Amino acid sequence: MDIMARFDKKKSGFHIELTDSKESSAHGGQLLIDALCQRYGLWEKLEGIPGLDVRTRTSVGFSPRALVAQLLFCLTSGGSSLADAERMGQDMVLMGMLGLSKGADQSTFGEWLRGQSKQSVDNVGHAFFNQHFQTGGFHAFDHRRAHPSPGCRPCQRSGCIGARATG
Repeated sequence: MDIMARFDKKKSGFHIELTDSKESSAHGGQLLIDALCQRYGLWEKLEGIPGLDVRTRTSVGFSPRALVAQLLFCLTSGGSSLADAERMGQDMVLMGMLGLSKGADQSTFGEWLRGQSKQSVDNVGHAFFNQHFQTGGFHAFDHRRAHPSPGCRPCQRSGCIGARATG
């Protein structure tokens, strides 16, 4: 009997402090990327997007946020392919630093990407890119945390915390 484990993105156990240091790590910047994603709620938002999880059994395999995290960390460290993401996933020290217990392989990424529909992609767009640029700067993700830019009104879609332009 083949028992599969469930792999998900967990919060890394590192405290980030930016200092004027002369020492660096090849992957040290990935901890900062992870901290920014945590700060802006990326990992939690991914969990609630309808249609993003195409697994038939959600108790096993890689969660969407684990897959997105591995891809994001790959792309932000210079990777450009699913093969690069797989190679990065084989670095168990890095995966542990980033809160991932195991990395996905190319076929897992391909299966997940092929399973995405127009609706799931639209749901991601609505969850993350439902803000806009205006004179005066970037419009906040969450109207509950930041005062909305002039001319904006909260999105009327159920459960959305974004905003859209009026007029």
